[in-house]
Amino acid sequence: MTLIWTIEIYVPAVAADAFEAAVMPFCDVVSGFEVPDQPDTWQIYGHAPVAPDHPALTAALAVAALTAGVAAPEPRVLPLAPMDWLAENRKSFDPVRAGRYFVHGDMHDGQVPAGAIPVRLNAGPAFGSGTHETTRGCLLALADMARRGWRPQRVLDVGTGSGILAIAAALTWPGMGRGAILASDIDPIAVQTAADNARRNGVAGVMECRVATGLTGLRRRAPADLAFANILAGPLIDMAGDLVRTLARGGALILSGLLQHQAAGVDAAYRARPMRPLPPIILGDWVTLRYRRS
Repeated sequence: MTLIWTIEIYVPAVAADAFEAAVMPFCDVVSGFEVPDQPDTWQIYGHAPVAPDHPALTAALAVAALTAGVAAPEPRVLPLAPMDWLAENRKSFDPVRAGRYFVHGDMHDGQVPAGAIPVRLNAGPAFGSGTHETTRGCLLALADMARRGWRPQRVLDVGTGSGILAIAAALTWPGMGRGAILASDIDPIAVQTAADNARRNGVAGVMECRVATGLTGLRRRAPADLAFANILAGPLIDMAGDLVRTLARGGALILSGLLQHQAAGVDAAYRARPMRPLPPIILGDWVTLRYRRS
């Protein structure tokens, strides 16, 4: 297995884009995330195929800092130990029940509970195995919609990770047309994982998996009847206007990735638009918000 290097920096939120662009030439994949409980700080994290040239990286960060008018961060560059993700899944992926969904790995050889919808999944390095409260909250929201007779024709899953939510939607409503579900992620590895999992579940034709930052390149598609965004509070607030505009009239929106103390800020951003709130789903410290477009 090939050794991968990681580059990690912490920067002011106003300069996140500049530093992300500075790190990008050294990496195959770069992601930026708001640091929990530090709304003005972002973590920029990249995977590099080889050890980066430290003087060149330092110089790139210095230029970005000068452009943004902030102090240059000290990069943390470390080797990432090779990992056999399939073996890790086999060891640690216990089946998960979330409402009507039964999420299990390839190695599960037990019975599927009666009446459950099985989702066969290997999350690999991508987020989303059904164990986290945010993913479970979205699955419970999806199950509630199906129970009420909702049947979307087009679905959007922003920040798809392993593809679990898009796959669950495809299995919940069989018969949707080819490419009716668009699953996007900023991380090419996650997009490939989602595509592989779609094939495992026999829904590859229904799902289109695409690399995208936020809603970039996705707005020209036909309006979605249902959209998921299980990401972070900051990006959910930033993309509120664009995300609402992607919804058809009467369309449903499910948002997660939120701690309880972050939910009010996100909720305010969507209530300011033509969205009708539905009761949230709270699991431990985490909240899943639900809306219908007026």
